[in-house]
Amino acid sequence: TRCYSVRGHLLCHSEHSVRSVVMIPVCKRHWFLLVSITALWIAGQPASQPLFGAAQAEEPTVETNDGDAEKADEKSKEEESEDARQLREFKELSDEIKAELEKRRQAADKGVEALAQIRQEFRDEFRDVCKQLREPPKDVSATDVNRQRLLNRQKILALHIWQSDAIEPLVATNAVATQDLSNRLHMFSSARISFMQKHQDKIQELHHLISTAQNEAMQRGMNRQNHDEIRRKQSYHYNLVELERELVDGVDSSDDDLIVAPTDHVLEAIQHALRRIVQLQWNGRQLTLNQAHWDEPFGGGSVAESRKLIIDRLAKQGFVMNQENHFSPFSHTMNQNSSSLLLLLENLLYHVMQPSNQAYGMSNSTNGTYGVFSFEVDRLRTRVEVTQTAFTMTLNEQLAPYRSVEISSHQDGRFRITVFGEQVTALIQQPNGTVRILESYDDKVLTASATSCVDLYAERTDFVEHFLEKLESIGIGRPTTRFDPPIADRVVRLLEVAEIDVEANFARLTADLDSLDYTKREAASQELARDVEAYAPRLEQLFEDDAASLELRSRAQRILEGYAKQQRGPDELVQELKLVDDPIYLANLLGKRPPEDFPRIASRLEKLTGQSLGNDPAAWRDWLAKQPRP
Repeated sequence: TRCYSVRGHLLCHSEHSVRSVVMIPVCKRHWFLLVSITALWIAGQPASQPLFGAAQAEEPTVETNDGDAEKADEKSKEEESEDARQLREFKELSDEIKAELEKRRQAADKGVEALAQIRQEFRDEFRDVCKQLREPPKDVSATDVNRQRLLNRQKILALHIWQSDAIEPLVATNAVATQDLSNRLHMFSSARISFMQKHQDKIQELHHLISTAQNEAMQRGMNRQNHDEIRRKQSYHYNLVELERELVDGVDSSDDDLIVAPTDHVLEAIQHALRRIVQLQWNGRQLTLNQAHWDEPFGGGSVAESRKLIIDRLAKQGFVMNQENHFSPFSHTMNQNSSSLLLLLENLLYHVMQPSNQAYGMSNSTNGTYGVFSFEVDRLRTRVEVTQTAFTMTLNEQLAPYRSVEISSHQDGRFRITVFGEQVTALIQQPNGTVRILESYDDKVLTASATSCVDLYAERTDFVEHFLEKLESIGIGRPTTRFDPPIADRVVRLLEVAEIDVEANFARLTADLDSLDYTKREAASQELARDVEAYAPRLEQLFEDDAASLELRSRAQRILEGYAKQQRGPDELVQELKLVDDPIYLANLLGKRPPEDFPRIASRLEKLTGQSLGNDPAAWRDWLAKQPRP
């Protein structure tokens, strides 16, 4: 070690390290003492030790490298421990999800079994009602009321059976709703990115297990039937005859071959299903669409009420509707406006798609009082628009003969039917009732018009009936015409009314209306309602009589209101066509009625013609054919 004095500083240099140089400020008189002390200190340091720590930067480098390695080892161990912990947590989650899925599967099976039991109860009751309808009546006075009650119950039960079939897959999947389980797995994996990247196969496997749970449940809810079979059986529930054949006579509809519709003339092929939607009726002297006819296949029962009844009965057996996901198939189906019209349109789509499942597009939307339903297949394009005051339906054939049909009915009396194709057919009715019918044949155009549809029918009876038959062949249900049961029955009843002793009968019926016996009151109401034309003036006087009892007045009011609603159309037609006074009509009617009506019709013919030809329709027709037409 060498020491130098440089400008008042002590310079010490060690041979062990060229970097060990220290400059120390020092006073001259202490210079020798400091040099001695410094030399002795340096001599005592080991050769490997840098002077005054000037090279300490080298030594910590080694120490730092050793610490990083140790920390890396510790971090690796911690990562292995974290991965093991997350694996354990994932296994626990996986076990919980699998256990919950199994629990829900069992609940789903239980729900399907409960639904099957409820459906069987409906089927048993339907079978009993059908058998009662086949039995001869014991009490003639109560026959009409009881039979109508049974007929309505039969239709409502058919609706319940159909709805049990329709919601079965939804009941099966309701208990196996898996959105909450998917959310749990998503939250677990999102919080563990590195784990998700390393074990993506395990997470995907569990996701697949969850996603397939509902599909498996739905398949079990299908009763292991294929899609075509389910759709076909559901369509038969609109047809009580087929359901009765299956449940009462033991003829399974599934044993019958599907009716294969031709590829062209689609409207003729689907006319039966279409007539459930488009049925014309007389409304006074006008024609209109019978919207009440939409509920007729269901006996006045609604789909919403039917489904609620089934769900309530399921709830009594422990079924709980899952509310966790508003957009689940079950909740969506239960909450949608499944009106009778919507079901009939879906049934129409089913028939259009026969004989094979074709690709189709369908849309259904409602907004308050406005609704639109449309579908399109390779054979037909259909659109229905419904508001509070109007109904419009268009059908466009996609194959020959490429016809376009439009039906529109409005509350203000406007009514229009147009059929465009090789020929043009149209019926146009204005709000004031005036009507015009147009038919084109090749180069000819036939037209007929009148102040009302009833007037036109009376003036051009054969022409109007022929026109209505053409519409019926493409699925537009015609209104009642002169030989249909409602009109013919009314004519026969009017002939009976003419023979009634109105004064004596009304006194008897009025007494029965005020009886303490409910059966007598009901029977009297039915007889008055049946022959209301004869008793209407007296019923109006009874209703306005303040001295009459409340029971008499209220029943008189109901009878008159019922007559205004139900008999107005037929009576307008009977009176306008003068059917009671038409010998040609009565002679033809004679051959269409049961034998018990012969004496009454023959008696009227004798009064009108002065001839006595008995009950032989042919004899009357031959004689009338020889007479000059009025």
